[in-house]
Amino acid sequence: MEVSVAGSAGALRSLLTIPGIHVNYRNATGHTGLMMAVGAGKIGNVEVLLKHPGIDVNIVDLVRVVELTVFGVSSAS
Repeated sequence: MEVSVAGSAGALRSLLTIPGIHVNYRNATGHTGLMMAVGAGKIGNVEVLLKHPGIDVNIVDLVRVVELTVFGVSSAS
């Protein structure tokens, strides 16, 4: 996850070749590497992550889940 923000696109690409790597891993606040790379403006890393076949672009972090709950919106919609 750290490499999505602090590492290069090449390092991230190499890491994603490791068998069993969890590309959608979420930290304690529900952020994924993709969310963190987007937030840090790491465009190259975002592109690498988006090309990974296992990436889930629909994951919502815990802040968004709380917002949806407070406003009565179903996260399924």
